Amino acid sequence: MKFTCFSFLFLPLLAAVSPSCDSWDNPPPARDPLCFEEVMSRGLEGCMGYYDIPGCSWAVLRADSLAHSGSEGRIHSGSDIRIDPTGHFQIGSLGKSYTAFLAARCVEEGLLTWETRLFDVLPGWREEANRAYDSLRLMDLLSHNTPLPPLNVMVTHLNRKTGKPVYENLPAFEGTDLERRHAFCRYALSLEPVETSGLNYGNAGYSLAAAMLEQVTGRSWEELAGELAGDLGIEIGQERPNKTDPTQPWGHRRRDDGTLEPVGPADARFFTDPISSPRGTST
Repeated sequence: MKFTCFSFLFLPLLAAVSPSCDSWDNPPPARDPLCFEEVMSRGLEGCMGYYDIPGCSWAVLRADSLAHSGSEGRIHSGSDIRIDPTGHFQIGSLGKSYTAFLAARCVEEGLLTWETRLFDVLPGWREEANRAYDSLRLMDLLSHNTPLPPLNVMVTHLNRKTGKPVYENLPAFEGTDLERRHAFCRYALSLEPVETSGLNYGNAGYSLAAAMLEQVTGRSWEELAGELAGDLGIEIGQERPNKTDPTQPWGHRRRDDGTLEPVGPADARFFTDPISSPRGTST
């Protein structure tokens, strides 16, 4: 699959700074949010400087059309290459909206409902799962309304010799990309629930929702995502854009001193793990 060329303002502002929403080793410093009047007075470039954003693409939308679009800044901190308006950005966890869209299509097609329970679709997973998850529904998984441990941080890197991912805080999932993703799901279901009184933002729920979609359609998340992209007339990808084209926007990690370090195409410390695709690594 290819990369999307259609970027909204809020998508690249995140993607231009971070290589992955799951990979913050040093979170960005807190900045007081700007009020609307100050945003207007600073302008786009001023806001980028305030929030330490190397570059972005932007768009102004009407109800049924694209009114204006453009780009500002450079492909990474310290680069002289300016971002093209069609630059390819990794959108991270904002990709969850794509999985939710796929779920809505399955509901429209009558393959399941928002209230379909996880184990009604995947009964073979119930035996090893914690009983606290017996009543999980598709709508719960997509709305972060579950007691599942969030599993939002995956400390991983690629083994340079084998090319396989090494997990420092998760089991070593084996097999194909799909098999490893399902192994992650079953691992999440085996864990003790967390105490929650409402919103419990987590990645595990979206991986489980994707497994439900895969089961009722007989196709992988990647296949479903590609089909939807074709129907919408957009392009998507599952890899850091600069790995296929170093002139595309790079991700960044934040050093201990707070400055940004560009993540190069060959940097094995950060990679887009396919087990994370349904919960957001798309470009």
